[in-house]
Amino acid sequence: MNTLSKKLCGLFLILLVFTSCYFLVRISLLPEALNGEEGIFADLIVHRPSGPFYGLYGRLEGKNIYGYIGHPAGIYETLRLSGWIFQKFLASPVYLNDELITPRLRVICSFYQLIFWGLLLAMVYWNRSFPRGWSILLVFTGMLSPLAIKTSLQLQTDNTCGILFCGAAAGLFALASRSSLRVPLKGILLFLGGFLAGTGKQEWSLALFLALLLTAGMYRFFSDSTSGKPLPSLAVIAAGILAGNLASYFFDPVNYSLGMHYFLSFSNVTPVSQAHWSFFRWLELMQFRLPFLFACIVFSAALFYFGAVRKQGLPFLPCLVAFFGLFLTAEYIFSDHSRHLRYFAPGLAVLTVALLMLLPDRIAGWDRRVLLIAIASVGVSTLVYLMGYGPDPGYNLDPLLNDQGRLPPNTVLYIGYGTAWNKPDIDFVGNNMDYEKQKEKIYQQYGKNLVYPESLRKAP
Repeated sequence: MNTLSKKLCGLFLILLVFTSCYFLVRISLLPEALNGEEGIFADLIVHRPSGPFYGLYGRLEGKNIYGYIGHPAGIYETLRLSGWIFQKFLASPVYLNDELITPRLRVICSFYQLIFWGLLLAMVYWNRSFPRGWSILLVFTGMLSPLAIKTSLQLQTDNTCGILFCGAAAGLFALASRSSLRVPLKGILLFLGGFLAGTGKQEWSLALFLALLLTAGMYRFFSDSTSGKPLPSLAVIAAGILAGNLASYFFDPVNYSLGMHYFLSFSNVTPVSQAHWSFFRWLELMQFRLPFLFACIVFSAALFYFGAVRKQGLPFLPCLVAFFGLFLTAEYIFSDHSRHLRYFAPGLAVLTVALLMLLPDRIAGWDRRVLLIAIASVGVSTLVYLMGYGPDPGYNLDPLLNDQGRLPPNTVLYIGYGTAWNKPDIDFVGNNMDYEKQKEKIYQQYGKNLVYPESLRKAP
C-alpha cells in the first residue's frame, strides 16, 4: 500500500469515528418537539415555497399563507436545497406525523454542521502545515461542545447556513494562509471566502468587514506584530464581501432590504431601533448563555495566548479570522434580544478555525499545557451538559380538539409555528405576529376569531 492509499484509509477511518461521535451525542435530542420559528423552516424544507415568499405566516381556511422572512435569500435557498435532496424522506404522509418528521428534519439540519466540522477535520488531517494530532483534538472538542450539540439540531439559519458560510469562509482563509499556493489561486480562495460571508446575513458581512479594518489598522500602526503584505489580500476579501452582498440584493432585493432593516432595529444607535436594552434582562440572559458560550470563551483565551502572549509575530490572515470570530460572538453577546443560542454558532466555528491557524508547528511546554486545559475544560462542560439535558416534550394540541379531531368552528389559533405547521386541519396564525392586529384583520376578512390555545383547553 503506497503513501497516498494509507493517507486515504486513515482519513476515512477518522471521519468514520468522527461521524459516529457526532451523532452519538445528539441522538437522544432528535425527538425534541419543534419550537417557535422552527415550524417556518420545517415548512420551507418540506414544501419548499418559492421566493421571495419563503415564510409561513399561518393557515386560513386550510390554505397556507406565505410572506417575506426578511433576510438575504441565499440562506433560504440553501435550506430549500436540502429539502429537495431529501424529499423522498419528507413527503406526505410522513410530514403529518410529528414522531416521524421531527427527527428526520433535525438530522437533515444537523448535516450542515457535520459538513463544516468534517471538512475542517479533513483539512487539518491532509495539510501537513497543521500539527495533526492537536488539530484533530481541537476539531473534536469544538464539535462536541455544548453550543455545537445544542444548535446543530435546530431548524434555523444561523446554526445551519451561518456555520457553513462563515466557517467555510474562515476555512478558505486558513487554506490560503497555511498552504504554499501561487498568488492567483490564493486570491481566488480569499475572494470566495469574502463572497461566502457576504451572501449570508448582513451581520456576518459586518463582522468580517470590521475584522478587515482592525487587521489593516494593526498592520498600519503595529507592523512589528504582523508579517506579510496584507493590504492587497484584505482588498480582495473586501471585494468578495461586496460581491456577495450585491448578489444577494439583486437576487432578492425585498428580503435583502428587510434583513437590513431588521438588523438595524436591534441597534440602539439607529433611528429604526426597537431595542430597549436592559442590564438586568441581559444579566439574566447571560446566566443562561454562559454554559453554552464556555467553549467560545476558552477558545478566545487560547487565541490570546497563542496570538499575544507567545509574542512570535501574528500573521495577518490568522489575525483576521480571530477578529472575525470575536466580532461574530460579540455582536450578539451584548444583546438582550432573546435566549436563542443559534446566533453564536458561527462564532464558535470561526474561533475554532482561528485557533487552528495560530497553532505552532511544534507544541510543547506551555503550548501543550494551554491546549490540554482548553480541551479538558470544554470536555467537562460537555459531560455536564449531556448528563443534565433532556428533550423538550413540546406543546400538545390534543386537549384542544373536539371529537372529530378539529378545532371549534370559526376558530383560528394564535400559536407557535412548530406546533401547527403540519396540521392541515387547523387554522392558525404564528404567535410572533401582533395579536391585536391579526385578530381584527382575521375577523374582518374571514369572520373568524383569533384565540389563545389556553382559552380552549378542556377541563380535566
